[in-house]
Amino acid sequence: MKRIVGLIIFFGLVFSLFLYFYLRPVSYTSTYILNDFQITETYDHKNKEYTLKIKTKDFEFPYKTKDKYSHKRNLITGIEFEQDDASFCIYPDSEYLTLYPLCLKDDTLYSISLKNKNDNSNVIEAYNDFNVYDFNDKTYLLWNYHNIIYLNEKDEKTYELFSNDIYSLKLAYATDRYLFIPNQTDEFSYQDVFVIDAKKNKMKNYKLNKTLYFDGYILGYKKNNLYLVDRKNTEEYEFNLAKGKLKRMNGKILVNNKWENISLTKLVHNNYEFTNNTFINYVLEDNTLYAIVDNLKIKITDDRVSTIVKSNEEEVYYIVGDTLYYNNLNEGSKRIITYNEWNFNYNNMIYIF
Repeated sequence: MKRIVGLIIFFGLVFSLFLYFYLRPVSYTSTYILNDFQITETYDHKNKEYTLKIKTKDFEFPYKTKDKYSHKRNLITGIEFEQDDASFCIYPDSEYLTLYPLCLKDDTLYSISLKNKNDNSNVIEAYNDFNVYDFNDKTYLLWNYHNIIYLNEKDEKTYELFSNDIYSLKLAYATDRYLFIPNQTDEFSYQDVFVIDAKKNKMKNYKLNKTLYFDGYILGYKKNNLYLVDRKNTEEYEFNLAKGKLKRMNGKILVNNKWENISLTKLVHNNYEFTNNTFINYVLEDNTLYAIVDNLKIKITDDRVSTIVKSNEEEVYYIVGDTLYYNNLNEGSKRIITYNEWNFNYNNMIYIF
């Protein structure tokens, strides 16, 4: 009996080791042909991302995704395409990867949203001169020179901050949950801040234990903490957005999500920001919006874009004239909110959660 139990344990361990080595993520590169397209499929275990290059005879279509690792290879199972005199579009299909249609026109890559634009025109909510066409499952905090307007599908609210109009909110900064706004009753310095919790729809006014100055800048945030550089005080500070506590730092900066030491002199005399590797970046060049994938540019829209409001690896919000638009490479572009003042001023006016 002991021998049988020992064999069961032995084979159980062998099978477990087999599963571990078979299923564990490993970096690899595979090249294969599908429907006359050459596909180079790469998985980077360190960055946990897939890179795919789909090649025709004359051009290469780039893809990057952080989908869950699969032990299978050759993950694209089909590619449909359409071609006319002006463009060539591909529609890759995969059970495991999130891939988006791409088009080629005059040697320029562009999003399918240029070909099939969803310019929705029905106002679903109107509040204080803001017309909402699609909430897109987000919460919006909108500045109208004296109040913050809180809008989402379930709620709307006005936060009164200042008695006089403020054309631009100095050092206002949005994290993934909070909006940080220094009190601008003084032109050069501030001793208290407003913090709006977009998740709970609540605002608090915190008195600081130190006078800070508007000539500084914000490095970024991590979790509930915001990191600021104050040039006049030659200091770096950490501000806890949930508790309203300010404390001095000794020169730290986040680079690719890892803390590194940096001198206060460098922080004060330069403009740094926290960095993190992203597989899709959105950039604005001569008022044209592009997504950068594997060093190749994908044109998002033919519209003249004033500014990028917010972006991450999956989506981008941007301003065209008086309108806030949303784009996802899979879904295309759609109108979100219009506000006439955005024709003239759009800096530090829109915060999205």
